[in-house]
Amino acid sequence: MQRLAGMLNELGQQLKPFHPVECELGEMYAFDYEKMVRYILKAFSLDKIAETESVELCITLDCAELTKT
Repeated sequence: MQRLAGMLNELGQQLKPFHPVECELGEMYAFDYEKMVRYILKAFSLDKIAETESVELCITLDCAELTKT
């Protein structure tokens, strides 16, 4: 599992680099928001549609920031 997690991390860094950031609630990961949204749109073939009309992206959260646990 650890080897596969490491491989997935490497692939993620190649596609859309991210880096750990410490905050008052613990470690988070930061990335270039615009590049990531463009990547997601392209991955779901929504990039061309988004040029001419609205698309809606739904994101789930683990609520750690809301509950602090």
